[in-house]
Amino acid sequence: MLNKTSRPSEHSTTKINLSDEVVNLFGKDLHAYAAESGVMEQQQNTSYSKCHESPSSLKEFQEQIIDIGTKWRNGCVNNEEFQNKLRDGGILMYCLLILKSYFEHDEEWEEYASRKTVLILLQVLANAMTANKPIQIYLYEICDHVFVREILPKALTKGKNMTNIACMSIYNSIAKGNLQIEGEIFTNKQLMIDLLDYLYETKQTKEWIFLIYKKYFLSKAYMTEIDEPFFFEEEDHFLHLIDTVNENNTLLNLLEIMDQFCSEETQAAEPARASETYKHLLMFCVKLIGHFENKFHPSTENTLHMFTFTQFECLFVCLECLASLSGLINLSKEKSQYVDLRKECTRWCLTLLSLSCVNKEIKQEENFVFTEIFNQTGLLVMTRENDDRNVDSDEDQMFMGYKTLLVRSLANLTYATREIQDYIREEQGIPLVLSCCAFQDPNPFLREWGVFCVRNLCENNEENVKFISGVKLESLDESTEELLAKQGFKATIENGKIKLQKIIVPQESSSQESESNTSSCPSNSATKENNQ
Repeated sequence: MLNKTSRPSEHSTTKINLSDEVVNLFGKDLHAYAAESGVMEQQQNTSYSKCHESPSSLKEFQEQIIDIGTKWRNGCVNNEEFQNKLRDGGILMYCLLILKSYFEHDEEWEEYASRKTVLILLQVLANAMTANKPIQIYLYEICDHVFVREILPKALTKGKNMTNIACMSIYNSIAKGNLQIEGEIFTNKQLMIDLLDYLYETKQTKEWIFLIYKKYFLSKAYMTEIDEPFFFEEEDHFLHLIDTVNENNTLLNLLEIMDQFCSEETQAAEPARASETYKHLLMFCVKLIGHFENKFHPSTENTLHMFTFTQFECLFVCLECLASLSGLINLSKEKSQYVDLRKECTRWCLTLLSLSCVNKEIKQEENFVFTEIFNQTGLLVMTRENDDRNVDSDEDQMFMGYKTLLVRSLANLTYATREIQDYIREEQGIPLVLSCCAFQDPNPFLREWGVFCVRNLCENNEENVKFISGVKLESLDESTEELLAKQGFKATIENGKIKLQKIIVPQESSSQESESNTSSCPSNSATKENNQ
């Protein structure tokens, strides 16, 4: 074991000018630590001639740190004994102090191309704490929590590779369920927001951040007070997310994480027993939809409010979350306590569904509005700025499945709940649901969810059964009429029933008499049918 006086902890607060001081602080101990960890023997046959010599410059120090640190990093993989050796030998502390020096003087360090050095040391700490709860606690507690409170938040901003390792380290810190560390991270609201901003740095980064947020969502079941909101529910953070929605993707990234979480839970054989989590996420979705209410209808000045494309993306992903959450909350024993919240969800679904079902025309210029989105949703959505593509291109079909999401939510909300069944009837929502019991290309599975919703509306509810049996057909939608016309038929409605007639094409006056006689047969038949 090395003498404590040889370790650089006593110099951790020394101001560094990055000349000979770095070498003096950390270089003289490097090979002693390497020898204690057992990695020096691996270098006997290396081509690096100065591997056993103390570095004489910052460049040499970094070359040796990268070489030795790589062996420390690799040795920690699935090797708890080696992980503990690095902790007990003071090597993790040594790595931490170098990182502390870097992040306190990052501008000076960057002049010496130090990014790779720092990356290696971060990887050593990340691998050392993997599946090792004692080391997770050790790295959290030493040096006044500097690793979690200072180093990791700053590492997020230092490029893709370092961002990925920082996210990995944050998750590894809480992977074993240490409530103290979870509390430290989850109550650091700025850190949680920063994670959202870096969601798509790399594919691996997205996976780590999702796992962190999944832990955060599920912590509602055991870590926080029952009515304590998630940070993004709080008014100041909620408004900030809304106000900056067109400047960054923070809100959209949050919704996509929520959507992935909800989708995994709905597909799980045994979803987590986290009714409080589902409730609070559902409350957030309702709050977000309610914030967009003024964009659903013309204003008092008779002008139309419009969604930006990003705002509509947020609304669409929010509806995806709502569709999943409305099903998950039905699985909880506490669902009867959430009737008011579920009624509020139902109200917004009916509002949006009614807008999407109304016959309308759009008079704005096509280079101004996504007409396909408007035709499916009844909402005006602006095209992207500086977007030269065709506004109706397949790449931007954000309306696909829009009605299906709404009807799916209604079907889930209605299931075995008399209050919601009656509420939909009282709000004249049943005809809206019935109108969705037909196939529509932009809304796959709409008919299936529509039929399921009708089934749930009628279950043990005689009033709804009576209401539906009294519904009469009044007209056909435009798409059905066009389809029949292509087949040569015209539909009329008599006594609530559809009657088909063959369309008779008038013959030209110059046609031969024989052709006229032939064409008169179906005409006579149609006349008889009309007389009947």
